[in-house]
Amino acid sequence: MLLLYNIFIAAGMALGGIFLFPLVLLSEKRRRTVLKRFGLGSVSKSRRGKGLNARPLWVHALSVGEVNAAIPLIKGLKKRFFDRDIVFSASTLSGFETAQRLAGRYARSLFFFPYDIRPSVSSIIEKVDPALVVLIETDLWPNFLQIMKQKNVPVILSNARISRRSHKRYMRFLPLVKGMFGALTFICASSLEDAERFVMLGIPRDRIDITGNLKYDKSYKPCLESEMNDLRKSMGIGPYSKVLVAGSTHKGEEEIIFRAFTGIKGKIADSRLVIAPRRPDRSLQILHALEQNRFSVSLVEKKEPNVKPEEIDVWVVNAMGILERMYDIADVVFIGGSLVKEGGHNPLEPAARSKPILFGPDMSDFEEAARMLLHAGGAFRVFHDESLANETVRLFLNQSLAAECGKNGYRVYCSGKGAVDKTLKILERYI
Repeated sequence: MLLLYNIFIAAGMALGGIFLFPLVLLSEKRRRTVLKRFGLGSVSKSRRGKGLNARPLWVHALSVGEVNAAIPLIKGLKKRFFDRDIVFSASTLSGFETAQRLAGRYARSLFFFPYDIRPSVSSIIEKVDPALVVLIETDLWPNFLQIMKQKNVPVILSNARISRRSHKRYMRFLPLVKGMFGALTFICASSLEDAERFVMLGIPRDRIDITGNLKYDKSYKPCLESEMNDLRKSMGIGPYSKVLVAGSTHKGEEEIIFRAFTGIKGKIADSRLVIAPRRPDRSLQILHALEQNRFSVSLVEKKEPNVKPEEIDVWVVNAMGILERMYDIADVVFIGGSLVKEGGHNPLEPAARSKPILFGPDMSDFEEAARMLLHAGGAFRVFHDESLANETVRLFLNQSLAAECGKNGYRVYCSGKGAVDKTLKILERYI
């Protein structure tokens, strides 16, 4: 099965090279990542000295969400194994830039994870020479795992989760998937449901433990009331204005939010919307669409000239690392990727700030956290533009309900802590 996979990869590379090479040349984002992901100059020799203890611990995260989940674990690793080097990789440019900002002080080396082509994978593995690999959540590749198994390097899947949608997809390719997951040394599952799905894929129960979700252990710097007031003032948001923050939105979802916000403005004139697309490079496209809807709009990091902040209806986030600041000034938070079939995004970030939360029907990538928040009264589910508008207005007008919802969400966030310690106990067996 692996042979067929590699034939498919080779054929894809040959065809893709013809059609995609011009796109690579035209895209700055791809120019910055493609060659490095082929293993060309992406990482220097990581091993220092001789012996097993000189070999680094390699932590890998796919993109921004996985990098954020990895940070508490990296801090724990560095604290417990202070004499060991840590190297960190990410697959996407946004993930790499987030790692530079958050993991740079803990990792000796940061680099791009290679494409799953044997020469590229072998080149980077040879340079890194890890004693242990920790993969965060989902980024699994057959060639990488097979080479690690051949080299007897333990590979731990941490914060491991499988959504219902992904599980169905894996079941269609069970022979390849069983071999891939079989190459893992141990799986630290996020929840009981995730653990059971791994068992259904053929993983022995004695190689799985439920360690919880690392995202509960992320520490969030509290925003002082004076800082929050200064930020709101700089954006022209008065003390009695109401703010809906829509975080990590996807294409096709913004139009629903625009219609909802029109309804919200019709009932509460002094309402503002902050919209943060999952991909900030879409911010100008969203800004133009909003202008066609006759909203006064500006980018968060680049206020339009000759426009007073208090005249702006909608702020569009156009850079990474800003969303958490926006959550601080929110009266209500909507979780993007949930009104379209994208699996939703992390609701724990606003829950940690005691914010009332709304999300749509599809929270399949965060189903345990979503279920706990709904059960505790820390979130409400919406289904379309009308229900999003109605629930937002209800929370805007009922301050006691909004405060109680925020407190309930914060309790859920606090109740899930402890995943880092449980995961470190597993990792100790292999370090």
